[in-house]
Amino acid sequence: MENTEKGKNWPVGTGEKFFKERAKERLPALEVKNTVTWVNPAFKEAPFRLKLGKPTDLGIFFTPQPEEYPEEKVRKPIIMREWGKGRSGLLGSAVFRDKESRLYRDVDVKGIGVFQRNPTAVLDVQPKSGEHAHEAFGLMDDDYARIDRNNSEKFLKAGIRTHRVVAISDLEEIIDAEGKKISIAEGKRRGIIPPEMNPVVQVRAFGTKERIGYLRDFGGPARQTVLDDAKALVAQEQSRDPGNFSMGEYLKWFAEALGVQVAKMRKLKVFHGYLTGHNITLDCRIVDLDSVKPIGVARLFRDEALKINTTYEQLYENDKVDARFSLESMLIEALGGSVARGHFVELFEAAYERELDTKRKRGLRNQGG
Repeated sequence: MENTEKGKNWPVGTGEKFFKERAKERLPALEVKNTVTWVNPAFKEAPFRLKLGKPTDLGIFFTPQPEEYPEEKVRKPIIMREWGKGRSGLLGSAVFRDKESRLYRDVDVKGIGVFQRNPTAVLDVQPKSGEHAHEAFGLMDDDYARIDRNNSEKFLKAGIRTHRVVAISDLEEIIDAEGKKISIAEGKRRGIIPPEMNPVVQVRAFGTKERIGYLRDFGGPARQTVLDDAKALVAQEQSRDPGNFSMGEYLKWFAEALGVQVAKMRKLKVFHGYLTGHNITLDCRIVDLDSVKPIGVARLFRDEALKINTTYEQLYENDKVDARFSLESMLIEALGGSVARGHFVELFEAAYERELDTKRKRGLRNQGG
């Protein structure tokens, strides 16, 4: 994928050096039958071919045996540096924006089968069948894709940094453990797909897809390359010269931005539940929103699961604590043993309180106070 526009402050990051580092890990995938069921009208300039009721070449699926279909073009999506299993692949990088002029660079597809990093750190496609086939196969159900999409739109409207769903496409076939394409009906008959599931591919747009949780899986030089790219993206987003935007300035921005995002979630009266480093990108977007619930629903769900009486305040605090822990993990990777880490955590706390205070003050003004 290539840039759709060029501009001094467009979010290209550090460019070729970073893309080469990132592209070292790929896995084979083939296009499978699919039908686009939803396209986000917010993207007028996106570099994709997407039309309702038609297939898209973004509808791909990991394959353990690409040689089974020699006549077809093998796609090789980039795999993020996450330990264990994953079910998404990065298609590439393209500079584009939505109708509100938010900027995006990385485009991925989710629900395209599963890959696994085994104990010797080798990547492999791992399709399986059986009781937990829907987990092993890395499928995404239409209901969860649409929950994630709806929450993303809600977050963006509230000024919360997140990804944006570009499109959703129904899968009509998948690829089994032998590398054979099979229909969804056949997958259900064989117990590979749960009978109630409607598998889809979800296309998502990010600034950077790199996340806090990935940093520990990189070696030192590669980790610095990833951090430098994220720093450059943030600088470009703010119309700053990346060469004059220090790591300290980037971490200050990140800590304060994260505090603001978590406070805005509280003001929106929602609970994420999984603000781990794997759900916070290095340009401070809170992502993977299919777990997000209105606070009342979240409380009932948590009480039932844990058999405890959880207050709303405790749920808000749980998200804040998780976010702070994720920030501390990032600071360890970026700063090592530096005593400066505590300063950035304090910035996070202060930004959180300031953002909440704006609501309190507005409430007083509305009451004539």
